[in-house]
Parts: sequence; structure tokens; C-alpha cells
Amino acid sequence: MARVPNDRRHHQETTRRASRHLYNGYGPPEEIERIEADAPEPGPGEVVVRVRATSTNMGDWILLTGKPYIVRMMFGLRAPKKRVPGGDVAGEGAAVGEGVSTFKIGDRVFGELSAGGAYSTHVRARADELVGIPEHVGFEQAGVTPVAGAAALQAFRIGGMPGPGTTVQVNGASSGVGYFVTQIARAHGCEVHGVCSGRNADFVRTQGATRVYDYTAEDFTASEVRYDRVIDIVGNRKIRDCRRVMKDGAHFVGVTGGLDNPWIGPFLYMAKLGIANRRGSQRFKMLIATPSTDDLNTLGAMIARGEITPPVERRFAYEEVPEALAHQGTGRSRGKTLITID
Repeated sequence: MARVPNDRRHHQETTRRASRHLYNGYGPPEEIERIEADAPEPGPGEVVVRVRATSTNMGDWILLTGKPYIVRMMFGLRAPKKRVPGGDVAGEGAAVGEGVSTFKIGDRVFGELSAGGAYSTHVRARADELVGIPEHVGFEQAGVTPVAGAAALQAFRIGGMPGPGTTVQVNGASSGVGYFVTQIARAHGCEVHGVCSGRNADFVRTQGATRVYDYTAEDFTASEVRYDRVIDIVGNRKIRDCRRVMKDGAHFVGVTGGLDNPWIGPFLYMAKLGIANRRGSQRFKMLIATPSTDDLNTLGAMIARGEITPPVERRFAYEEVPEALAHQGTGRSRGKTLITID
């Protein structure tokens, strides 16, 4: 065996055991299998992260169930190619590979893993997917932020970064992305209104919304208010209805619309937004969120300054990954579902 230099680029802890949760095929969360194995070793440009916190996202649920069915054409016909779920990761550097100079053993890091794998005790990550966790920010706060927080930030700034006086409507304000959007908009001096169920109304107000619509009792598209931005996390309203509450030149951003279509999912919804975008001065766009370390640094700094408080609703232990995913699958989670690993 070749000798491994004992420096911060190549250092590898010895005799580390690990475990991970596997998707063996599409199905319910109780079919997820937990297996034990040796901890991975980093390749060039990689960091092995000792995972301390992660969270569930809708993408994890879609990859588990294989619905909408079009995802099977993209990620595997009979079973997902990404067998270990989890995009959000926060933890400590356990080993670093050749060519990595930005991190060392013991550094606190968080990020969004394009290859998944965070539902593990140890996971390999590209160094360029990670950033340092700011001082005074905990693993739990960092662990629920990357996927939902980056999506919220990117949705918020489509059409240009809004400033004070901008009116923003968030449909689905009690979701993980919705809470982040609401807090980000508040931090930028916007007037934020939100749509959620009545049971979540008070909590959405604490996030910065000055007006909350209970969708079980009132229709926000019948409001007299006109908005500069409509950020639709749910995608359950017709485009023509949303036009009524948008100013001339306003921007509409769809985040997860069309998931109720069991076959093609959001693609029909995306096409409708594209058609709507051709008429009038109002702009319509579907968010295609992408991992960004710049966004992670921005979000981490906002958390450290107290401008964002990551919205954790439920906490699950590592052994309860199937239960955490089942909770995500209800579609009724408020804020983020956290998974902690001792």
C-alpha cells in the first residue's frame, strides 16, 4: 500500500466506522435500509465530512417514491442511482484529499451535496460544495439551510434584488422555503404578505409577514393589494388568478408547482409559465435552483447577524430517518425537518 502523507491535504483518520441509509428501490420510507461500513476516503479535491446535522427536502421524498414518474427516466428506472439521500449537510471535516487547501481536519462546514449522501455518519463531498460555518452558528441551523435557503434566496432575487418598499407575496409561507423567503424579504426591508393555513398564521407573522391569508377561509388572489413579487412555493393557483394581484412589471416565481401531476410533474407547469411570460409586462419564471457557495456564505452571514433564524419544526435522530422522510411526505410540515447525528 502506498504511504499516505500525514498532512492536512491527505490526512485520513484510522479505524473509522460509518453507516448510511440506502434507497434500494422506489417505495415507502419504511423500506429504507441502514447499513454499516467503513468510512469513505477522500479523493482529490474532496473532504470527508463527519455529519452532525442534515434535513429532509421535497427532492428526497420524490427520489424515494419515484413520483412524478418522469423522475425515473432521469434518476433510474427501477431504483434511484443516488441510493443514499440527503442534500443538506453540516458537520466537521474528518479527512481531506489531495489538493484541498481550504479546509482541514476539524473545520466546521456546511453545504449542498449534488450527489446526495448526507443521510450518513460520514460522507464524501467536493470541497467546492462546502463553506465554513460562521462563529456562533450551530450545526442544526446550518444543517437545515443549504437546499431550502439557497432556493429561497435565488427565488427572491429573480428580476433583481428587491429593496425597501417592495411588496412580496409568498404563497406557501409556512414551508421551509417559504419561511426563508419571508425572513430574507423582511431583512431587505420589503413588505411581506404570506399565504398558509390558519394554524400556521401566527408563526408566519413572527417570521416577518405583516399580512397573512388563511387559504382555508380567504383567497389571496381576490385581494385589493398589488404586489411587486409573487413567490409561489405551492403552485396551486392558476396563473390568470395570480395576475390580478400583480403590478405592471411585477415578477412571479414558481418554486415547486406541478408536483400533483403524477406523470410529468412540474414540466407542464413550467410550460404554462413560459407561455404566460410572452404576454404583457408581468414576468413569469420557474425557479431552477442551483448549489452556490456564494449563496451559502450569504445565508451563513445572515444567520450569524440574526437576520435569519432557520425554521426547525421537528427534530429526528439519525435512527429515525424513515420517520423524518414520512413526515416530509405528508406535505404538512411547518418549516424544516431536522435530522441530528451524535
